[in-house]
Amino acid sequence: MLLYLSLYGRTKQYDNELSCIKYQLGNDSYEEKIKIRVVGVFKTSLLGKCKFSGKIFIEDFELNCSKFDENNMAMLTYNDNGYTKTFGQIFINEGLSELTILYNGWSDKDGLMVSSPAKDRKEALEISNQLMEKFLRCHNIEKLFILN
Repeated sequence: MLLYLSLYGRTKQYDNELSCIKYQLGNDSYEEKIKIRVVGVFKTSLLGKCKFSGKIFIEDFELNCSKFDENNMAMLTYNDNGYTKTFGQIFINEGLSELTILYNGWSDKDGLMVSSPAKDRKEALEISNQLMEKFLRCHNIEKLFILN
């Protein structure tokens, strides 16, 4: 019990509805305000590792979150008639106050994304670039851009 407490220094119960911007890379005319709901327990270790147990509700999907890796990225899955399917990936900051979701089949040319908190596409893209910095570097992508 003491070891567990020392490894996970911060624990927070979540039941939050987040205002998000859904947008598509390479299509500056597509921007949609949506809401997602995060319900569960979020833990951050003293070493900065994140753990989330709960559900994320986006559009008509109830998503499960895999274990976060060293880049604070996890896979999002859902159940479809007994089959586990991939929805996409989520990137978060250590306090879960910012997030970016990449829809399955994402590319840096035309991928669908959701970011929070953001009031417009420009803010959403800034959050995505910040949270995905290591991921983008690993894929030889300097940063995501707005066309105009």
